[in-house]
Amino acid sequence: MARPLHRGPSGPRISGSSNDFLDSQMKDKTDKEDLDRRASSDNNSFAFRLPVRVLFPDNSPSKHGNTENGFASDPFMAGTPRSRHKLMLLLLKLSLVLIVILALTGSFWWTLSISTTSRGRIHHGYRRLQEQLVSDLWHIGELSLGSSRLKDLEFCPQEYENNVPCFNVSENLALGLTDGNEYDRHCENGMRQNCLVLPPVNYKIPLRWPTGRDVIWVGNVKITAQEVLSSGSLTKRMMMLEEEQISFRSASLMFDGVEDYSHQIAEMIGLRNESNFIQAGVRTILDIGCGYGSFGAHLFSSQILTMCIANYEASGSQVQLNLERGLPAMIGSFISKQLPYPSLSFDMLHCARCGIDWDERDGILLIEVDRVLKPGGYFVWTSPITNAETFRRNKVNQKRWKLVHDFAENLCWEMLSQQDETVVWKKTSERNCYSSRKPGSGPSICSKGHDVESPYYRPLQACIGGTQSRRWIPIEGRKTWPYRANLNKSELAIYGLHPEEITEDAETWKMAVRNYWSLLSPLIFSDHPKRPGDEDPSPPYNMLRNVLDMNAHFGGFNSALLAAGKSAWVMNVVPTNGPNYLPLILDRGFVGVLHDWCEPFPTYPRTYDMVHAAGLLSLESDHQRRCTILDLFTEIDRLLRPEGWVIIHDKAFLVESARALTTGLKWEARVIYGGNITLIHIHLLILLDHHKTLPLKGEGTKIFGQTKPKKQATKENQCRVLKKRKKDESPRTKLVQTQPNLIPHFEHIVERDAYFRFLTKSKDFLSKQPHRVLRLDDAGKLYRELGFPRGRKVARSLQRHPLIFQTYRHDDNKMWIGFTDFMEALLEEERVIIDSMELDRVNKVRKLLMMSTNKRIPLSKIYHCRSIFGIPEDFRDRVSKYPNFFRIVVEEDGKRVLELVNWDPLMAVSAMEREFMVDEERVKRAFRFPVKHGKDLGLEIEDERKLNMLNSLPLVSPYSDGSRLDLWTLEAEKYRVGVLHEFLSLTLEKRASIHHVVEFKEEFSLTKHTYQMLLKQPRTFYLAGTEMNWVVFLKDAYDLDGVLIEKDPQVVFNEKLYKHADMKEMGQGCVDQ
Repeated sequence: MARPLHRGPSGPRISGSSNDFLDSQMKDKTDKEDLDRRASSDNNSFAFRLPVRVLFPDNSPSKHGNTENGFASDPFMAGTPRSRHKLMLLLLKLSLVLIVILALTGSFWWTLSISTTSRGRIHHGYRRLQEQLVSDLWHIGELSLGSSRLKDLEFCPQEYENNVPCFNVSENLALGLTDGNEYDRHCENGMRQNCLVLPPVNYKIPLRWPTGRDVIWVGNVKITAQEVLSSGSLTKRMMMLEEEQISFRSASLMFDGVEDYSHQIAEMIGLRNESNFIQAGVRTILDIGCGYGSFGAHLFSSQILTMCIANYEASGSQVQLNLERGLPAMIGSFISKQLPYPSLSFDMLHCARCGIDWDERDGILLIEVDRVLKPGGYFVWTSPITNAETFRRNKVNQKRWKLVHDFAENLCWEMLSQQDETVVWKKTSERNCYSSRKPGSGPSICSKGHDVESPYYRPLQACIGGTQSRRWIPIEGRKTWPYRANLNKSELAIYGLHPEEITEDAETWKMAVRNYWSLLSPLIFSDHPKRPGDEDPSPPYNMLRNVLDMNAHFGGFNSALLAAGKSAWVMNVVPTNGPNYLPLILDRGFVGVLHDWCEPFPTYPRTYDMVHAAGLLSLESDHQRRCTILDLFTEIDRLLRPEGWVIIHDKAFLVESARALTTGLKWEARVIYGGNITLIHIHLLILLDHHKTLPLKGEGTKIFGQTKPKKQATKENQCRVLKKRKKDESPRTKLVQTQPNLIPHFEHIVERDAYFRFLTKSKDFLSKQPHRVLRLDDAGKLYRELGFPRGRKVARSLQRHPLIFQTYRHDDNKMWIGFTDFMEALLEEERVIIDSMELDRVNKVRKLLMMSTNKRIPLSKIYHCRSIFGIPEDFRDRVSKYPNFFRIVVEEDGKRVLELVNWDPLMAVSAMEREFMVDEERVKRAFRFPVKHGKDLGLEIEDERKLNMLNSLPLVSPYSDGSRLDLWTLEAEKYRVGVLHEFLSLTLEKRASIHHVVEFKEEFSLTKHTYQMLLKQPRTFYLAGTEMNWVVFLKDAYDLDGVLIEKDPQVVFNEKLYKHADMKEMGQGCVDQ
């Protein structure tokens, strides 16, 4: 284990039993309470006895006092000169005491007059000092006892793997809670668990964003295959259960519904599409009962931030799956309590079959929706109840719909549109709307005493809140994102802030993020720790996704992460015992919540990549604490993912007390000095299988190529370390095809292309140099231009092909590299082929232009993909030779595009159509969409009808006008299949990589589901390679041995080049001169 850079103080060991941890906790708590009571009573007693002891010295007898014949002398006995002397002395003392009392009285009234103007700034005498002393002693006690306590901190039982404290349905039912209250949050006793929650046995480190958004590991969440397949809602059905993964990438036509649904909502609001939500003032959405996050995941690309809330679920949790995908979510329910959000928090609320009966409880749930919705915001409700065709036949639904419709009208909501099962309302932007209602026609306005801006799980109220807030600003009147994050002077004045405060906070956090990011390296935890330098690799931008800021203040940490281009979203938490800037955070376009950190956070274990706490320990220590630092850290341990990070920025002595607790938590810790102390922890992955503690090996156990030290549990004689497992596959390495669908011939072609890619790029680059030669020293610096990975020896790689390249010493005594005489002859042969095939290449470009939507393609795209079509390097110079076919047009933005001049109907016949004329039945069989749907899939009748209809659709010519087709219709899908078939038929080797296909996405109206669409045509297309770098083959163009049936002359030349590139000398094979 790496040694810490700075070691904190360690306290003495506490003798006694070490197995009863809870008892020791209760004892510590009792000790602290006793200490508080004693200190309070001692202070009061001391304050009372002080003047008495001054007046009357204590001469009472004691064990060690002086006595005379067993009796104490009486100081007040008169009759002696000594007695009169004492009496005079007593009177003098009384006069002095009177003077002191008068002075203290005047000082007391003067202090009170000051305290009325500066209340909260002056510590009130002995009581304040006493509380501070007790608090400091408590910190010292925790620091000294921390090591001995945590030594016996055990792992939680296996049933705690997905446990969320404060949400115990069975216990709530036993207490008599029903009507949905059993799923609500009940945290009266704190519900702390002083044990370490271990991940499941099959847990794997989540894939990084954005891959992790579409693919998660089955073992990381608690869900069954039946819950995946039997789910009936649209958003829950948006996933496929594979071997060890759950994939959210669409695999059938019905999954395009989320895009259609988002587009429909935008049109109902009056927008062109969902990408215009930002222009309409929509940035943050509260998605109630969000399913598995398909709606929020789709809108994320449009810079819309969707917060998912759903009830606690013991299995198949919506919140757990959303967080595992890297989407904002938390457990939340307003069955009986208000949400922990301020009034006027979100731009839109969305409920798609969320299971809430809005017509019940006299509309009190709709009032809560109105409270958290900003003026001018939207409420979107999708339910069978809202379908006009449905409630006409169902009187019950008709009555329920009328109740919701009338109540929304009384809330001053305007119904914008109603289509199918979806209704969109818009909250009023005018406050006087409520006063203009008919008397008794709706809920009343909350009084100032009941209109709490930031409630914390208060009971639901039957009055309209937020109307008296200074934050009542319609969303149309706010700046759009991302300008919303930077508020002006007048906007900041609403929160009592000045621009200088926000500016200073922003600059501080920008520097802090740069500092933090440089420290997220295993170098500081190595055996020879050091701060990463400029020469060390920087952590990738997507290293973190889910970030929890435990004391968000103004939200500056969130803003700095976004400004730095990191792929993280931040849950901004504002502690209940600190200044409440949560309204400011939400108005800046971020997400956040109010929370008491002496209670468990409402989320599942292992949901955050980083936990950040700046000033939290100071904040907690300044208040009367109901919990300890240990309680706080065990909660952090529950929230943090394995291999996650904790950053604590606080005062030095608080950081030291925190660092002393990390050993028992199985964390590695380093203390970094600079201003306040920054403490960075890295949380190790430990798996517990019955009585065996196993450190996971595989993905995530190595960071930046450095293996982390092994960690074992404290249970001796029960530990066993597994052998190193094979590294888990990722989309970058996982093959698209598996047995028995894998075709080795095609996979071999992909491997061959990768092997000769550097050779081809080097040949093209050297051919463009003067005299086709290059200094050897310069070649080593051109790894980017030649496509070589950094660090690979370019010159050494070229010298592996002695029949192609040669090195020689020039007259300048420098080493140069050039082509061999044999290669010069091959290049001349290639030039002849290019000239002879010029007209064929021109026709290929004409066909590409005829297939494109606007009959024009940017020259840059054709140039980037020229190699797969055999188009020569200088094709832009050859365009002028064919003015009757196409011309170059310069657009307003300076982009040069190639535009079609004349349409040739004889060329508008695809290869597929020509083959169809010869053998119609074979083509129909090849393009029949293979559809298999069992009963366990739970398809609705409409979905099954669409899939069957797709088989009977006629072929759609790729040269037809695709713009007339609705993008998401079945006919459009078959049109895109035809376009890709024709596109591949125009290539030299009847195949193309993902990069070439995506290059023409706009011109050919391709969607992001092209990958899934190709997989659904196994008789026509074959996808080889890996999931992130696939190559699509046109299977009809190859024979059973994977050899092209018809080879272009350029293909023949390339195969000849590859053959000689592998030879070391001419005698190794038959060389065709």
